[in-house]
Amino acid sequence: MDQKKDTIVLASLLLLSILLLVLNSFDSVKLIKNIGLRFLSPIGHSVEYSGKKSGKLYKKVMSLTNLIEKNEKLRKENENLKKEYRDLNFLNKLHNELVADLNIEDFNPGELMAAEILYHPPDDYFSELIISAGASSDIVKDMAVIGIKDGRWVLQGRIDEVLEDYSKVRLITSPEFKAAAEFSGGKRGIIQGNNGWELTLKYIAPNVILKKGDEVYSSGNGDILPEGLYIGRINNTKKLDFSTGQEAEVELSEYPHNFRYLYVVK
Repeated sequence: MDQKKDTIVLASLLLLSILLLVLNSFDSVKLIKNIGLRFLSPIGHSVEYSGKKSGKLYKKVMSLTNLIEKNEKLRKENENLKKEYRDLNFLNKLHNELVADLNIEDFNPGELMAAEILYHPPDDYFSELIISAGASSDIVKDMAVIGIKDGRWVLQGRIDEVLEDYSKVRLITSPEFKAAAEFSGGKRGIIQGNNGWELTLKYIAPNVILKKGDEVYSSGNGDILPEGLYIGRINNTKKLDFSTGQEAEVELSEYPHNFRYLYVVK
């Protein structure tokens, strides 16, 4: 009698397993699937067939139960991959449209990852911002962050901290930002943020002639940033003593806060 009851229970579970396997492809019955899984798994593990858990029917039930659980896990992973794929396609489409519309200069800074600016911390307005690209997009610390202005790639900062899906950018206007720069036919200096609207070009040799309006670029010399990223123009100059050389104020070509999207040079 007990054997007959076990057979009926296991046969019912087998039918339920098949039904759930079919329903697994329909989101509209997600609640039914979840309830069924919760009901099926513990019962399937507890029922004995003729005093043994090795009966063929029992094995089929448990095999289908495991298959349903794995299928559900794969479905969720597939949904996440589809979302990431849609986001990536959107950003790549945006990048291509910007390149075409703005007639960007013939200069390749490297492989780019487009990212949306998500947040400007009000207490660190000139120091940092948060973008929508992180470790899941192979972003790492110290990668250059650039924007597009008047058809040119312009330096905006570097990656300072990386999370799974987000990154903190150390802005070029931050006092903690320093980079090797060049101007006026290959002359060199160090650019540094001032926590304001202008930058300072430091450590310029005393014999260098500085001119207002000279364009400043990243030099790539002794630094991890790519060479040739536009920074801005020299605005004012300042003579120092012979040991420290000269300094110049540099007006940025564009401020990071005016962009909606930025690009990470990978």
